[in-house]
Amino acid sequence: MDKHFSNQQVKFIIFLLLGSVALAFLILVLIEKMSFFPGGIYSPPDLKVPRKTPKVFLEMKVSSDQISDSKTLPVSLYLNSQGKKVDGIGIVILYDPKFLDIDASRIIAENSELPKVIFPVKNMPKGELRFSLISSVDGYFQGKGKIATLKFKVLREGTTDLNFKFRPGATDDCNVALYKKGIDVLEEVRGGGQIFLTFAK
Repeated sequence: MDKHFSNQQVKFIIFLLLGSVALAFLILVLIEKMSFFPGGIYSPPDLKVPRKTPKVFLEMKVSSDQISDSKTLPVSLYLNSQGKKVDGIGIVILYDPKFLDIDASRIIAENSELPKVIFPVKNMPKGELRFSLISSVDGYFQGKGKIATLKFKVLREGTTDLNFKFRPGATDDCNVALYKKGIDVLEEVRGGGQIFLTFAK
């Protein structure tokens, strides 16, 4: 028996080897593609982007920089509790007493769920307005809405600043108390800043 392979036999063996390699490669490609589809051999886990939790915030809106004949600058305050129940709000606003002035008679509570205005000190220091809005017994505020109107008396024209005093974690600034727990849940303040005061002509 001839131990040597003929040329045709060698070609046939090479053909079989190449065919086996090609088939193995094709199977690997199919497995890789199937892994990217639901129900395939392997489906990677869904990558869920964590949702940001909305922040509890106070907001200040200045009605107009042009002052009427009464020389009054109306400022509206709003709270968004993001669904949390709250029963007290501490407000601290910084202003320049050379341009603006305010007293207790010019602070108006605007929400029936936070009807009481309380002042921590009898004589408010010039340049720093401090007051609190408190709910009735067993009452609470929940959601978003207007909580107060401030009517600053304008003393002169010019550019000045009007801002909330707030720093996360501080205890001597704006705060929002969680219902019956007293935990400060305020995370952010918005609005305020530089304003330009002009008297109406």
